[in-house]
Amino acid sequence: MNILVPIDGSKYSDNALNIAIEYAKAKNAEKYLLNVIFKP
Repeated sequence: MNILVPIDGSKYSDNALNIAIEYAKAKNAEKYLLNVIFKP
């Protein structure tokens, strides 16, 4: 199983990353991070 976690430095993405880490540990999954940058 693979988990893709988009991150942007916000507190919401930090929380999502922590949840993804715990879920990946439980499922023995690989984690992949996608750094998202918003440019208006």
